[in-house]
Amino acid sequence: MTPSSLPGVSPNKPKTPLQSFRCDVELWKAAQVKARAEGTNLGAVLRAYLTRYVKRK
Repeated sequence: MTPSSLPGVSPNKPKTPLQSFRCDVELWKAAQVKARAEGTNLGAVLRAYLTRYVKRK
């Protein structure tokens, strides 16, 4: 099943808005490689980190 075949889900209408920030190219590439090696993607890693960051005291 593809996202476009699911009711109410469209690849052109994501649930969350796109965010951006500046990052050193080599750091970004190294983080992508590590995330892939861990079976995830950089977006998921960053969301998890931001969640922990916001919740800490």
